[in-house]
Amino acid sequence: MKKFIWIWLVVLLSQPLFAADPSKLSRASREDRAQAEAPYYDEVYNPDGTVREKYREALEWVKSLTDKEYKAWIATSKKILSGDTPMAPLPQIVTESEGKVIKAGTEQRAKAIVAFLNDHYSGQQTYRDKVIPGKIIDQIIGRTGEAPLFPMIQKNHVGKFRFLYGPDLIRGKDGQYYVLEDNLGFVGGTPGDTIPAREAFDALAPEVREKLPITNDPKDFLAATIENLSQSASPKIGHFSKDGVMVMLATPPYGDKEDVRMAEEFAKRGVVLVTPNTRNKKLRVRDDGVYLEEKSKYGGKPYERKVGMLWLNSEHAWADPKNPYIYLKSLMDEARSYLDEKDTSPKSKEQIRKALEPDPETGTVDPKTLERVLKTVADKDFMFEDSVLTSRGPNPGLVQAILDGRVQSNYTPGLEFVGDKMFHTYVEDLVRFYLKEEPIFRNPPTDRFFSVGKSGQLELDQELLHKTIKELREERVVKIVDGRGGDGIYIGPKMTDKEWKNLEDLVAADITRFISQKFIHPSVIKDGHRTWIIDRRSFSYVSENGITVSGGWGRSNTIDGDGKVNMSKNGTLSLVIHVPDCTQALKKLAQ
Repeated sequence: MKKFIWIWLVVLLSQPLFAADPSKLSRASREDRAQAEAPYYDEVYNPDGTVREKYREALEWVKSLTDKEYKAWIATSKKILSGDTPMAPLPQIVTESEGKVIKAGTEQRAKAIVAFLNDHYSGQQTYRDKVIPGKIIDQIIGRTGEAPLFPMIQKNHVGKFRFLYGPDLIRGKDGQYYVLEDNLGFVGGTPGDTIPAREAFDALAPEVREKLPITNDPKDFLAATIENLSQSASPKIGHFSKDGVMVMLATPPYGDKEDVRMAEEFAKRGVVLVTPNTRNKKLRVRDDGVYLEEKSKYGGKPYERKVGMLWLNSEHAWADPKNPYIYLKSLMDEARSYLDEKDTSPKSKEQIRKALEPDPETGTVDPKTLERVLKTVADKDFMFEDSVLTSRGPNPGLVQAILDGRVQSNYTPGLEFVGDKMFHTYVEDLVRFYLKEEPIFRNPPTDRFFSVGKSGQLELDQELLHKTIKELREERVVKIVDGRGGDGIYIGPKMTDKEWKNLEDLVAADITRFISQKFIHPSVIKDGHRTWIIDRRSFSYVSENGITVSGGWGRSNTIDGDGKVNMSKNGTLSLVIHVPDCTQALKKLAQ
């Protein structure tokens, strides 16, 4: 009896004498509790409910707008940005210290990818089975159709890989940055969005612009990138007939008017734009290089200059689809386009899916089979106007010239497989393997639905799959590894019971095409009118001359949406600006 009373007293004394009534808590205490319970990082407000110093001026301005003015501001921003991209009024504000972390994390990840590419294409492949299982890397490359490119890249491009790189970043509740995707090659949101977005903000918010001590300028990234390109140009860029010219080649299909805006920014800096529809300018591929042929409106013999650097603002398969090293990839891209079309019959889609299945031994798709199926589908249903089956492409011989090294280019062929979401899951390990460093950016905790058996075979992890579907819906995201944009991303907390349960059969049927990641709620911006979820894309240009990192580009979407921030899912552009760390410096520069 005494023992029972003693235990009861210990329990009683360990509790507060008077439990706090939530309704009677101070406003500050309620905000502290709300911040602690929120599943996300708040970019604008501190945990105690006060405004972060870097946002004070901008937030005060946005809050001063009426709802009508707020909506009008977004609508006007869309008109300024060529009518296809609205912008959120409150920008993402990054301190210089935060910017240094983002820059260092981007450079580290890019260096690891370059080290991997040199290892892979040199033929040494020391990573194989030590970091990435051999069968998995073969499947990843097989999915992109880039396996035929290996001998040409090994011969001419090892040690001088070039590409745009833009990892998608979100900030977790812990304040750390996580990489959702490693975008490489033809990356959206480059100077075609960043420079005009900054100009639109300056024009629409001059009163707050004057008070913000912005330290980054998106024009700097473009200038540094063009300088980087110029160092690799052959012949060197100049104004005389013996000098080279820098050309931007833009090839349909265009994603949006960002490509037009980007071409305009390059043109301001002396880069010549060429498209399949450019009347007086054409590219001519010759044995000793690629030439820009320009015709005068007054007639006479065309004037030719050798292309010293080619900025390829398209995929290689769009620019020269019939190249034998690119042809399989061209066919696979077109096959997936048929799968996305509602007018393609169910029977035809089934034939295409079967033809896209890679050989289990080689990991590659048979081009002859795929070509035969596409011809059958085209006869039955319809044929794309620019079908690879009937078109020689707008620039025959161009990809071969790039592969041979007869023309220098900003984008090395054969690198698209690095953007595969399965490859993404190994990048942290590649940082440790090649750089002997701990990753600055982390991936969301990730599970793969397979395990590697003793003999190297891949086996379904049935227990993990069942647990993911039955128990972990509220905290998991399942992704198709070769999905594009927001397609093929299943966010558990945002899906219906039926949609989520249907995933089990899909994953079991193709265990290496899906990954499961912990759901990390994107950080939010609360501007007094709406709450936006946001991400950032940290652009860089990578070449043998070094890595140039931009100030960043962002996207946003309302918090009550489907959890995705990509522009095609009703997203908006979110301007990223950098400011000093020190409060005194902020005040001094704002005066």
